Amino acid sequence: MTAASDHHREQADEEAINWVILLREEPDAPDVQKEFSQWLAASSHNQEAWKEITRTYQGLGQIAPTTLSATSKTSASTRLPRIARNDDHEQVFSRKRRFVAGVMALAACVVLAPVIYTRLTEDAMTGTGETRSLTLADGSHVSMGPDTALRVAFGPTGREVTLLKGDAWFQVVHDASRPFRVSIGKETRVTDIGTAFEVRALSSSVQVQVAEGRVELSRQGRESLFLGAGEGAIVRPANVEHYDVPVADVASWRDGQLVVHDRSIREVVDVIRQYYRGFIVVRNGVGDQRVTGVFDLHDPMAALAAVAHAHEASVTRITPWVAVLSRG
Repeated sequence: MTAASDHHREQADEEAINWVILLREEPDAPDVQKEFSQWLAASSHNQEAWKEITRTYQGLGQIAPTTLSATSKTSASTRLPRIARNDDHEQVFSRKRRFVAGVMALAACVVLAPVIYTRLTEDAMTGTGETRSLTLADGSHVSMGPDTALRVAFGPTGREVTLLKGDAWFQVVHDASRPFRVSIGKETRVTDIGTAFEVRALSSSVQVQVAEGRVELSRQGRESLFLGAGEGAIVRPANVEHYDVPVADVASWRDGQLVVHDRSIREVVDVIRQYYRGFIVVRNGVGDQRVTGVFDLHDPMAALAAVAHAHEASVTRITPWVAVLSRG
């Protein structure tokens, strides 16, 4: 996914939150319905953002705005959604007010809905800020980072672990007759070749780092990549980034640290979210910026502030549970 695409997705998410609030305030207004249809048809990013909010409401059993599950065949419009209808000052104020209200109203939904979903499917999970250690039936060890869920399926010919979300560190008992595989999504798989390694599932990428031995990183329809100790890779929809990493930095979260080198702020914030008992919003294109540093995961707000400081951005606490990272 390109930086431009990420920016459009971020903008669509913010506008979708605004539309939830506006449709609740004026559900029967024809002009609101018309403009919502135009916004929905304007881009695939808008449609995906709206589907995500729809799934959130459905997962929580909430009563959504009447248009929440609607689809539109209206021709695309380049006009931005009209959030306020007064003078320019009031429009700016109203957009900010609705954005804040929307974030506060949906924060619990966005944070809780994935938990509700994964509890129906996982064999093991952790909550925000919680870690857990497991010993599997074959003697392999797994350390789970915060907000992580996985499913285990061992059989006579193979050992399968599905990482549904989050971060896990594996120390595998090697058995050539029963390969140990970690699957992330439908396309990415990591196969142990006598190894200690980390797998992190982020919102739009998968990160693999190896401390000992070797793994095979495979994607559906693509050539496999082999990683040895001190190597890592980030799998994104459009590419795979292969890099070197100090072994001591692999799964550094086990020591309460996040060590990153030239990573997007969006990816760094994805990790910090696992430690923050609330909702973090990234605005104004800040997520596209790159950052290098060591961040204290024991204090996620301090870590977020350090990330912001690196690019002259700021963190605003709307409530104890909502933080907005933005510039300007």
